[in-house]
Parts: sequence; C-alpha cells; structure tokens
Amino acid sequence: MKDKLIDEYIKHELDKYKESIDNVEVSSIFHDKLEDSLANLPDKQNNNTTNKKSRNKKLIIAASIAIALGVGTLSLPVLAKNIPIINSFLQGKSIFEFQKRETNFGTDNPNLKEYTTKVNQSLTFNGVTITVEEVAWDGNKVFIGYIIKGEKNLLLNSLGEPDVLSGYTNSINGKMLNSGGYSFEKIDDKTYLLKEDINISNDGKIPDKFRFYAKFTEVSGVKGNWEFDFIVSQKNFKNQCKTIKINKKHKVDNNKLVIRRLSLTPVSSLLEMTATNATKDNNHISFNNYEFLITNENGQLLNKIREGYRTEENDTYGRIEFIPDEINNSEKINIEILKKNIDILRPENYKTTYEIPLNNETLPKKITTKKFGNITINRFEVKDDLLTLYFSVEGNYSGLLTQNILIKNKNDDSTSDKAALFRQFIAEYNNKEYKNSIDFKNSKDKLNHILKDPIIVIPDPSPYYEPLKGSETEVKIK
Repeated sequence: MKDKLIDEYIKHELDKYKESIDNVEVSSIFHDKLEDSLANLPDKQNNNTTNKKSRNKKLIIAASIAIALGVGTLSLPVLAKNIPIINSFLQGKSIFEFQKRETNFGTDNPNLKEYTTKVNQSLTFNGVTITVEEVAWDGNKVFIGYIIKGEKNLLLNSLGEPDVLSGYTNSINGKMLNSGGYSFEKIDDKTYLLKEDINISNDGKIPDKFRFYAKFTEVSGVKGNWEFDFIVSQKNFKNQCKTIKINKKHKVDNNKLVIRRLSLTPVSSLLEMTATNATKDNNHISFNNYEFLITNENGQLLNKIREGYRTEENDTYGRIEFIPDEINNSEKINIEILKKNIDILRPENYKTTYEIPLNNETLPKKITTKKFGNITINRFEVKDDLLTLYFSVEGNYSGLLTQNILIKNKNDDSTSDKAALFRQFIAEYNNKEYKNSIDFKNSKDKLNHILKDPIIVIPDPSPYYEPLKGSETEVKIK
C-alpha cells in the first residue's frame, strides 16, 4: 500500500510539471548527493529488507523531485550557466580553449577540452563569484577550470594575478593532495580564468570515480567561504589510458632506485620512480643530482615538461612528465641515468665550448666532444624575424648536446644581453634532424646585431656528467 502511494506521488509530481520539466536544470552537486544517498542504502538479502530498500529509494527520489522542482528548498551552488556574464564570454567553449601560450601540454593541451565534464557550480560572497566550470581526471592528474568574477576590479598580486590560492585547499575523499601547476587567463579587469592541474600518484589507490573537495577563503583581499564538493570520474578517458609496469631496479649510491611505471594518456604522460635508502642513514637520493636522459627509437631526446620529487620517511618518490604527443607516439623509449656534479649549467659555466661561424657556405660542420658523441650544424635560415637552426647528433648520450646552444655576434661575450639561447624545449625533430627557432619579433635590433657576424656556441658537457653503467632501461610502448 505504501509503495503504491509513493508511486502515485512521484507520478503526480512529474505530471504537474510535465510542461516545463525539460527546462528545469539541477546543479551536479544535487545529483551527486542523491547518488551518494542511494549508494549508501543498506543492501540485505532477505525480502523484507529488499522491499524496505526499494521503498527508501522511492522516498529519496520523491523528496528529491520535490526539492528540484521547488516544492522544498536546498542550499546549493547555483548553475553557472544561469549567470549571464559567464555565458557571454564562454559562448559554449571550454575554459581550456582560452590559451595565452602556444604549448601543447598541461592545461594548454589542445586535447583537454574533449575530456572534461561540466560541473557548473557557482558561489558568491561579498561581491566575488567563483565558478567550478569543468573538470577532467585521466588517472595521473585532475584538471580543473575555474572562473573568478568580481563586481569590482580584482586586486592583483606582484605576479599580476588575482590572489586566490593563499586561502585555497583541496582533497580527494578527505585526503589532502600533492602539488601541481596552474595558470591564469585574463578576460577583463573583473574576470579571470584559473586553470589548475593537480598531480596524483597512479598507484591504484585512487578510484576511477571519487569526490573532490575545494575550498577558497580569500580572493584578492575579499573574505568568503567558497566551498565546492563534486564527483570526478575517469569515464571520459575510457580505453584511452595506458599504464606500462616497468619495475626495473638500479643501485645508485646507497639507494635502491626503482623505475616503476610509465603512464600514458591523451593529456598527460609521466614516468614514476622510487628510491629507498638502503643504509637508513637519512642520506636520501637527491634526484636533482642525476640526469635522466630519455630518447625514443629514433634517438630523439624527449622533452621533459616537469620533474618533481618528494621524500617520505625512508623513501623518495620521483616523477617526470612528458609532452603526450611526443612520447605516446613512440614505439619505445630508452632511459639512461647520468650523475652530474653541477646543479645548473649555463653557456658561461662550461669549461670547453666550440664556436662555429654561421655561414651556409661553410656548413654542415661537425663537432666531436670528449665523451658524448658529436653534433653537426647542418644549416640555418632567417625568415621575417624567425631564425631557425637545423642540426643533428649521434653517439651515446649525445642528447646532452642539444642543450644550451647559443647564437651571438662573434665580438660579444656569451653573457651579453644581445646573445640568444636556443631553447631545447621547443625543438622539433624529423628524420633524425632537430629544428630549433628563435623568434626576434620583439627584438629586431638584437637579430640585426647578431647577423653582422654570427657564430654558434656549442658547450661540451663532458666534465659535468658521468654515466651510470648498467642503468639503461628500455621500455616498449607499442
């Protein structure tokens, strides 16, 4: 009898609003709470309990319909879609489509917008609205897109950004999270986008679906309690993530280093390692003292976006992040470890450098180093304000030679502000040849000065690195 009454009530509520129900939108946090309530109902095997659970579900659904359609009240973040100013500049776009950097990784990955899930939760305190617009979770990182909107111009910190992170905390299922990265995009003086990526260890301890909690207590000097709670799921990445277990062990000083796994997704790709101090003397391995040289089957040195390390008790955890489009398309990678005796190397730090006059009539020109193979400068070109250098390397560990290549006027010192460094990070690779460019669009005078008598400076890294024998590790990807 009770079941019949509940059924009739649900039908009555739906019929009453059937003409407008298609236009009713409910915040995702409402769905999350309902889902949690249904999932947490007891599930016994006897008939009486089963009927009771069924009845409880119907009661929850009935109450939920009443709340959603205005029969009751519920304090929840409003839908961002219903805020005109947010609608006007997003125009249906993903936050991750707004880019100020021409990069293809992290929060600027062009593929990211294909995998996000809309959250659309907004809270306003003291004239400042924070919106959680969208989120993505690929097993390695959580990517979140926020909108920060003030009724007045937002005060900026010394970095030219609104100060929102000083009072920011987050957690997954109650556990505080590790570090990550973030970037701001300015829409106008009152409106900024915050794009965040949070590192999470791919150790199987985090489920495919979990509850994410975020709290802001201050925005550019304005106090408030912007508290968000929503479900994050990996469903959008189904069958597109790959984890390769490696578990290759090496002895490095007094530490046991284990290269554990390679995790590849369309938006983040990373290598995870651990090191255990065998002597328990707190003399932990410092990953900063080692160079991990990682190349693919063609010999291309893979770019590392970020390297992060942390120590817990007797273990040190390391992770290296790559550009997905580079490593994901490789057949295999080779990992080589070298010990280095200097933290940072700049062109002026090298004991030995080689200078090559930049004249296409005398190129190509090969330089052979003491320990790490050779580099050949093949040619160069200047088009508009872009100077492009083409070069190739060969030999063991020769990937080191692609770093810190400098171009300058022959009469200048390497430390001159008129010298320019080729950033290995943006080099392209094709048919065993690197192509690296410097854009002088905003410094045409510097380009003209260099081209009066240009030379390339090749530093020799031989004195600063020592390969660890037996440290080579090959990982098949395809």
